[in-house]
Amino acid sequence: MKKANIMLLIVITIALLTGCSSNFNSVQPVGIKNLELEPLKSSEYEIVKNITGSATVKTFLIFRIEGENNFGFLSSNLSLKSDIDLAKGNAIYNAINNNKGIDALLCPKFTKKSNGIPFIFTETTVTVEGKGIKIK
Repeated sequence: MKKANIMLLIVITIALLTGCSSNFNSVQPVGIKNLELEPLKSSEYEIVKNITGSATVKTFLIFRIEGENNFGFLSSNLSLKSDIDLAKGNAIYNAINNNKGIDALLCPKFTKKSNGIPFIFTETTVTVEGKGIKIK
């Protein structure tokens, strides 16, 4: 009887600790909340090309083991408190930084991919796509 209980406990533990994966897509709202800047008029910039960037944040227990503190935006509703927001900021930074002649990203679209074992090890990868613009 004890062996059956121990085996049941092991099976339940393994079932609870198996990793899971999810995908999420979103479009970032346009606007600058915390700065008092006038929006650019279309005559003040030119759309250069479509650009993409991605970033990965990995955590073990509650500690970040991979992911930079580079932020590719002036102001936004991103709080940078979560792994997803940190990965979004890094993805925007990488998209702009890796494309010469690009000053900003217009209409960013995010794709998020997460996997791992919640609260033990997680890996969050965010890819951003948008129009790279050059301010005249």
